Amino acid sequence: MLVISVGLIKAGIVPFVFLGNLDSKNLVCTITFPDGTPVGETDKWTRRITEAFEKLDDKYSQQGTPLASTYCRVVSSQVALGPGSGSALSGASHKGSVEVELVSSKERPLSSAEILAIWREEVGKIPGVDSISFDTMFSGPSGVPIQLNSWPVVPIPIN
Repeated sequence: MLVISVGLIKAGIVPFVFLGNLDSKNLVCTITFPDGTPVGETDKWTRRITEAFEKLDDKYSQQGTPLASTYCRVVSSQVALGPGSGSALSGASHKGSVEVELVSSKERPLSSAEILAIWREEVGKIPGVDSISFDTMFSGPSGVPIQLNSWPVVPIPIN
């Protein structure tokens, strides 16, 4: 049976995917300007980044398939991406981020990677920026990590 199973996979009759394409529900754009950049400048560019996404979302909403459910714009801190890093890295007027929560992948026509590419293109060049990144934020599936089921337990009265 093992040889037959491996043969079916090798022949391409039975497809095998170790981990399928995971589509993220959260996108984030983080931007960092040189130290000392006024908060007004960071605010201006995070607004432009948000407006670029809103323009993209409006285009698809008019076609009946919105891309996002919520947006969050943060100035003077950035949304943290690493595990165990907390919810935000704060402390400087030269940092900002825009986080977007997308609708379910079943309800939108584009993957998160495609949306990121279009969003990045829509934002364009930002003068004087130290770094800008467009990324996805993955989180595992919700629910109980381990679930045990058993047959119904019937209490026995103690006399």
